[in-house]
Amino acid sequence: MYFSYGDMETAYLKSKDKALGAVIDAIGHIDRAVDTDLFSSVVHHILGQQISTKAQQTLWARIFERYRRRLSPYGSTASLYFWAVAGGAIPGMKDFAPRKKAAPKKRAATMEEP
Repeated sequence: MYFSYGDMETAYLKSKDKALGAVIDAIGHIDRAVDTDLFSSVVHHILGQQISTKAQQTLWARIFERYRRRLSPYGSTASLYFWAVAGGAIPGMKDFAPRKKAAPKKRAATMEEP
């Protein structure tokens, strides 16, 4: 048995996020074995593998709530596409979010010996 979703869910997600819409169009329908609350499970496990428990709890509250509100009621469908992109389903796709440049490190002044 696979996670059940269709045109109504993908049309809604495309209307909420143009980048996600492009991903949905490029990948097409995803057949994923059913897992209880897939969106929550995927995000929670990825965070849990990467960071400490305390940091995980903090980020979980921020990230999950943000995307749950934005993509609700189809967050689980959106997670199928997030996971597919993370797995390399679209060759050459990368995160186009602007990155802040780190300030150059200051070199400590050294004193020369006479």
